[in-house]
Amino acid sequence: MAEQNEKLAVEVESEGGPGAPGPGVGEAGVGGGAAASERLLRAREVVGRLCALLGAEVEVEVRDTAEAVGCRIEVRRGGDVFEVGPRGQVLEALQYLVNRIVNRDGDERKWIALEIGAFPETGSDPSMEAMARRLGEAARRFGKTLTVVPIAARDRRIVHQTVGGMDGVRTRSEGEGILRRLLVEPVEEPGED
Repeated sequence: MAEQNEKLAVEVESEGGPGAPGPGVGEAGVGGGAAASERLLRAREVVGRLCALLGAEVEVEVRDTAEAVGCRIEVRRGGDVFEVGPRGQVLEALQYLVNRIVNRDGDERKWIALEIGAFPETGSDPSMEAMARRLGEAARRFGKTLTVVPIAARDRRIVHQTVGGMDGVRTRSEGEGILRRLLVEPVEEPGED
C-alpha cells in the first residue's frame, strides 16, 4: 500500500486535448491552482482507502478536465467486490461516497467520476441520445412531465445535454446519489397562450 500511495498520475486536459500545449500543462488541475491539485490528491486518496476497506487492492489514477475529475481504478486483487449487485451498484455507491467526502468543503465542487480499468468516457452514447430525443419529443407532444427512473450519472448528463438542445422542453434532476432521478418537462414557448 505504501508503494501505491507514492504513485500519482495526473493528466491535464487543455483546449487541444490531453497532452496538448496550453494553459495549465504540467500543473495539476485545469489552469493549475492549489485547489484543483488538492482535489486530485484527495480524490485519489479517498478512492484508494474506500477500496481497501472493501477488500480490494487497487491503483488509482486521476485526470482533471473542465467538466469533472476522472478516476481510473486498476484492480490488482479483490476485484470481485465490484461485481456484487446488478448494474454496477457498488461502483455507483463508491462514486457517491467519494463525491460526498471530497466535495464536502469549499465552493469549487467538481463531479468525480469513477471507472474500473479505464478513464470515464467523455464521449456520448448514440442510443442514450436517441432515447433522450424520444423523451423530449414525448414530453413536448403530451405536455406532461416525464420522470426517468434512476440512471447512471453519465447517462443523466447525456440526457441533459441532448434535451437541452431541443426547443420546447427542459430537464432537471431531483434527489441525491443513486436515487437521483431525471425529469423531462415541457416548456411554454414565448408568445404561446
